[in-house]
Amino acid sequence: MPACPKCGHLNPDYSRFCQSCGASLGPESFGQYHPSTTPSARQGISDVQKIIIVVAVILVVIIVVGAIAASFLLSLNSVSRTSSLSAPIVITGVNAQMSYANPSATYFGPQTQSLGGSGLPLQLQYGQSFYYSFSLRMGGLYQTHTIDSVYLSTPGFDLLSVSPTLPYAMSSGSSVTLTITGEAPSQNYYGAITIIISTH
Repeated sequence: MPACPKCGHLNPDYSRFCQSCGASLGPESFGQYHPSTTPSARQGISDVQKIIIVVAVILVVIIVVGAIAASFLLSLNSVSRTSSLSAPIVITGVNAQMSYANPSATYFGPQTQSLGGSGLPLQLQYGQSFYYSFSLRMGGLYQTHTIDSVYLSTPGFDLLSVSPTLPYAMSSGSSVTLTITGEAPSQNYYGAITIIISTH
């Protein structure tokens, strides 16, 4: 809308003369606007556009933060438990495999059992010696049996000693606490170890 150069009145685009004062709105007047009376053709970003931009920025930030958090959590889950601990060898439990002379015997309990114990998980360095104590109680009536040998069957682990000295004779209702000294392997390990206990 052309503004009158004389009075500043806004006139329709097709006007050649000012509708207010009659001044000529010649071709040189078209497109001229009086800054105090004519709004700018470009007022910048509207309020709706500002809200849309702010919402979009917030959504992008939420997505990026969520992706970073998900990536971090996935990386924690995908890292092996061995590497997430401070030691390369972690013994999480101790299982016993009872080797009875008579396969139906159970005087020290079931043939396969979890010994549990305190101090687990046990974190070790390569080749480090460790101690583990566990108790066996003999059931049955009026029987005598002997613990003949104990050894570690988990590959890489070595049994260094057993206390008390074997063979060890026991009678019904008695119990013994055995302490083994072992040596950790030279490669990473995470899990339970198995002790084979031979008895007759």
